[in-house]
Amino acid sequence: DAFLARPDAGRPIILLYGPDAGLVRERADALVASAVDDPNDPFSLVRLDGDGLSAEPSRLVDEAMTIPMFGGRRAIRVRAGSKNFASGIDTLADSSIKDCRVVIEAGELRPESPLRKACERARTAVAIACYPDTERDLARLIDEELRTSSLRIAADARAVLMSLLGGDRQASRNELRKLALYAHGRGEIELDDVMTVVSDASELKLDPIVD
Repeated sequence: DAFLARPDAGRPIILLYGPDAGLVRERADALVASAVDDPNDPFSLVRLDGDGLSAEPSRLVDEAMTIPMFGGRRAIRVRAGSKNFASGIDTLADSSIKDCRVVIEAGELRPESPLRKACERARTAVAIACYPDTERDLARLIDEELRTSSLRIAADARAVLMSLLGGDRQASRNELRKLALYAHGRGEIELDDVMTVVSDASELKLDPIVD
């Protein structure tokens, strides 16, 4: 969270990995948004597929070194797959990258994973693990979302709500926003509100099957 709040300009290569796919996406979105002026501008944000890069790892370097046609900052967002493109990271880490951030999204990676090892050993890269939220993380997430909607929550409702969240950051946040919309204008969320509208997002066991 500290890195996301103030990304280190000297470490423009960022690997986000872990079992919480929603948290990986959320952090990637934040890093891309702070790296470019307009994430919807195709000249500012380039999206690459990791499996495609495995056949031509040098493309990552070429894209990172490209000077924008109309100037400004750039970002590259890579969705890692099952194939290895770590050699492109090694080459890029030894290059001088200017005004470009490379954000790599991956699933759970073992310590011996070539991609993870490449980012952990490079001085210009950082690897950030994204694990399911703890109780402390969930409490902060609930407070953050309800504060935005100017809502309070009863103690019993909060206890039940905590038990229904945590499997995936994005799913948890979506459930909280749905709850806030349902209780809009009422001031305080009660237990009945939680039981009525919140789905159980504490475990998402079907995700691996769907993937």
